[in-house]
Amino acid sequence: MTALPEARGEARGPFPDGLIDRVAQEMREHGQSPALRSGALLLESGGGRVEMDLDGGRFRVRIEAGDATAVQRLRGAMLHMLDHAAEGLTDRMDWIGGPVPGSLPPNVVFAAVAGVTRIGANFLRVELRSEQLETFAEGGMHFRLLLPRPGRAPVWPVVDDRGRTVWARGEDALHTPAYTFVDLDPAAGTMSFDLYEHEGSLATDWARAAQPGAEAALSGPGGGDFPQGSWILMGGDETALPAIRRILARSAPERRGHVFIETGDPRDRLPLEVPEGISVTWLARGAGPDLAEAMASVPMPAAGESRFVWCAAERGLVRRAKALFRDRAGLLSGEGYFSAYWTASA
Repeated sequence: MTALPEARGEARGPFPDGLIDRVAQEMREHGQSPALRSGALLLESGGGRVEMDLDGGRFRVRIEAGDATAVQRLRGAMLHMLDHAAEGLTDRMDWIGGPVPGSLPPNVVFAAVAGVTRIGANFLRVELRSEQLETFAEGGMHFRLLLPRPGRAPVWPVVDDRGRTVWARGEDALHTPAYTFVDLDPAAGTMSFDLYEHEGSLATDWARAAQPGAEAALSGPGGGDFPQGSWILMGGDETALPAIRRILARSAPERRGHVFIETGDPRDRLPLEVPEGISVTWLARGAGPDLAEAMASVPMPAAGESRFVWCAAERGLVRRAKALFRDRAGLLSGEGYFSAYWTASA
């Protein structure tokens, strides 16, 4: 049997009391379900496996996954959680396996623009071609577009000797907006995504000017896993419409629920592929209830039933919706996804 790609990290003490328990709690707060045994932890997530143990004054981590991209993605997530569980620990860890220090992270790929077309009053569809899209086949429905600042040559991220992905800062910092795949066909080497136009947006300017053959850099996939639950309640504005559309298209035919989508321009109400048991209500911004109010008006299945609440929009509205459902319905962390896709200016 061929061994799977892996990375191993080790650090010597001292360590804070209850280190393994601290890491497990951090994982739970990120919606994960680690298994604990004496002095050790096991987590299976994102198509990979993470083992941690503390023995004889040594803390050890082993990460195994189906490919190098998944290994690096899991390592990045583990380093983030370890930073919160035990500050300074990751700086003392030595690693073997994973990308060569100084190399491009395996989840960064390059593509060529195939075309840009208008599909709504304020939406552009960008089509890309690349032979590296297999990287995006597993691990989430979002990716990031990597754009250098105007007038600056791109400075791409590299992996350091501690296993972290290091990004340029200051004037060389890349703009990294997140988008949702509309279509992804690694075998054909094609993908597309929809971009909601914002005046003054670097990504908008890039998409409007992009010509066939222009280079695009991408990283991912990441975040925004497809929500579970046989009953679903979703709410979002234009910025969330691509994600809502993809979730609905991937939903089982027997799924039930309600979806509310708020737009400022009715011409942005794009066609959706919707299971028969899910209702879709379009809201006009500034007229009638907002997203949080509309979502809160829907009767929820009882606790313990297969249910999920998904909300992505402006930060203040998302915070209000999250508080409503945590307090009103006793929604557990694994039963909801609340994400601020943008922040209103003061």
